[in-house]
Amino acid sequence: MTIRGNPPADFLRRPGKIFDKCRYLWSALLLTLLLISPVQPQSDSTAAQNDDPQMFAAVFVKPGLPEVGIDLESFPYFDRDSSAYAPIYGGDIFPSVYLIFPGKAIAGKRMWFMVSHEEANTFGISTIPVEADTTGMMIASKEVHAGETGQLTLKLELRYIPTHRLLLYRWPNASPEHPGGIPSTEGMKEPMPIGGLMPELWVTDLKGDTLWLNRFPGKIVVVNWWAMFCSPCIEEMPGLNKLVEKYRDKGVEFIAIARNTAEELQDFFTSHRFLYRQTLANEQAAQLMGNVFPRHVIIDQEGRIAFNQSGGSQDKAQELEAVIVRLLEGR
Repeated sequence: MTIRGNPPADFLRRPGKIFDKCRYLWSALLLTLLLISPVQPQSDSTAAQNDDPQMFAAVFVKPGLPEVGIDLESFPYFDRDSSAYAPIYGGDIFPSVYLIFPGKAIAGKRMWFMVSHEEANTFGISTIPVEADTTGMMIASKEVHAGETGQLTLKLELRYIPTHRLLLYRWPNASPEHPGGIPSTEGMKEPMPIGGLMPELWVTDLKGDTLWLNRFPGKIVVVNWWAMFCSPCIEEMPGLNKLVEKYRDKGVEFIAIARNTAEELQDFFTSHRFLYRQTLANEQAAQLMGNVFPRHVIIDQEGRIAFNQSGGSQDKAQELEAVIVRLLEGR
């Protein structure tokens, strides 16, 4: 889900200072928790807490909500009086990252939120399920999306000690010399890079017909990856419908892949209008498109990816139209 706003000031450019101040404190606290905890059979969560503490960076959790250029209190789960947050160093990939602790359970479950400033005027908000181990430490991990198309994933590991309001975190390349690590996509390959050929991918429409997205020679294929629970997906539908009406007779195919069942879609379309040809997601589509909704992909007349971007807004149709026009004009 993508939300537009003004980027916050980047105050975490030097995470070493934060770590130096907290290093001895959180190491001592973590060691104390391990020493006073009763002996338990080794479980996944217990094993996780026994990770080398020198690999994690530490920050204190603050009351309230971060200032990120958008009104976070407009979201139903965020309340400045009962929420808390902690900054996480995101390097050049994520200029600002915050972990938000809402003041109440979400649908009866313990849940955290991550707010990341990903690029100019663009923010991502995502949820993180949380578990508690036998010591009371709260443990979670998050697959964070990065790269030109947002399809590379970096695992962020999180530990929270509620009694001391201390958050520990680490990226994949953390080390004792660089606790917490720095997000990096070096050596990783995008699954659908701009300019690359569209991978073999088939989906089934609501009539049971099979469509191969990479087999529309001479046509432009506009793909929308969406789900019913995604509010930006629904908000952008009126603009997308106008695109369909304007270009469907000009050599452009519009195909939507929904992460829902046929029955759910039939119910949905009794009150919503979406003119893309509707198809159902399968595991191959899910692996290729990822877990971020919506995602827009445009395949050119030669089967190459001309556009691949996650995030939706009411203005997304204008961005897609610019690419369609360029391809139709042979530019």
